[in-house]
Amino acid sequence: MIILLLVRRWFAYWIVGFYIAYTLAYLIKEGSAHSLTKSKIKVQFMNMLVCGIIPLTILLTLFFPLFKTITTYNYAEAYSVAKVGGAAYVIGWFIQFYGWLLIILLIIGFFYGIKSKEHRLITCLCVIQTLVAVILFNRVQSFGSHHYYIINGPVMILMIFGLKKVLDCLSDKKSAALLAASACLICINFSKTVVFGKNPKVDVFLDKLNVLISAPFPDLRIRNDLDQIRNMAEFLDKTPNEYEYVYVLSNSVLFNDDMLRNAFFPEKNEGVANLLVADAYDYRDGIPADFFQYYYIVVADPIQLQFGAENQKCVSILAEFMLNSEESGPYYRIIREYDLDNDVHINIYQRVEQVPNEVRKEISDRYRSFYPNNPELYEFNMLS
Repeated sequence: MIILLLVRRWFAYWIVGFYIAYTLAYLIKEGSAHSLTKSKIKVQFMNMLVCGIIPLTILLTLFFPLFKTITTYNYAEAYSVAKVGGAAYVIGWFIQFYGWLLIILLIIGFFYGIKSKEHRLITCLCVIQTLVAVILFNRVQSFGSHHYYIINGPVMILMIFGLKKVLDCLSDKKSAALLAASACLICINFSKTVVFGKNPKVDVFLDKLNVLISAPFPDLRIRNDLDQIRNMAEFLDKTPNEYEYVYVLSNSVLFNDDMLRNAFFPEKNEGVANLLVADAYDYRDGIPADFFQYYYIVVADPIQLQFGAENQKCVSILAEFMLNSEESGPYYRIIREYDLDNDVHINIYQRVEQVPNEVRKEISDRYRSFYPNNPELYEFNMLS
């Protein structure tokens, strides 16, 4: 559990869900068998208490900063940009993510598991853990495709129960035919994502089939501008001196700082040595307080944003300042330009003069008008 938590912060929802689910599932199982006693309840809670105290002690002694962040940080506010829907949204995406055939297997597996004394405990565990994790997580932000790792384990167990029940009811020939048909569907699903890509006629046909087994598909991103991105990264990697930092004002799938960072991956882990991690979301990251000290600024035109200007002013306001030559011209000059796919134009600016405090204050006031009660979202570091 400690390893899970260190890998990704949101695996904490799986961990919390496990403790709650196991305790409730045990009580339900023993209660339905009419064998629940005060002694068993006491033993169960003591077991969960001991199992919880061990990783908690490790967290408090070896990883206290992580524990403090997890328990005191306002994740709901920081990730409010990713809160895009309520219960209907979660259910709709749940169905799309797994597809109707797997959902049917899930339902069959649930009823089979509940009726089976052998599988009742783990069925209750899987259902409760999934519900607890989804409810807790959705209070902070909405599920994205990568967040399904939190619930894939228990969901797949129920699907396996469902598949076992279906195959037990069929003859060997019918079972083989069912498995062959399933393999074909998986091949079709794979083809939609990887082979056919953006062919409109094929897409329409495959979309009708793929609602059966996992409907949402990642875009097949075939780039024709990789050489331009690598040239940009190579130029920026060779140019700066030790304290001449590079900062990217762009955050979309078309262009962002990770593209420069991973431009030569896996041969090089860092495509640009002095490249800073860019602030992307207002409440999570705030503005880069040292922005006007950075030596190279990379700006996309039109401004590239993932969640819109209302949620990413830490990118949009500074990008507007840089692209406005009347404002930024006295302090920055364009030293390189690149054209990427989808008519995205990239300017690389070099700072030639210190930006005076009055200009910094003016930009700060633009942020202050949106976030008057959050100084960390509008205050830049000033020259002494």
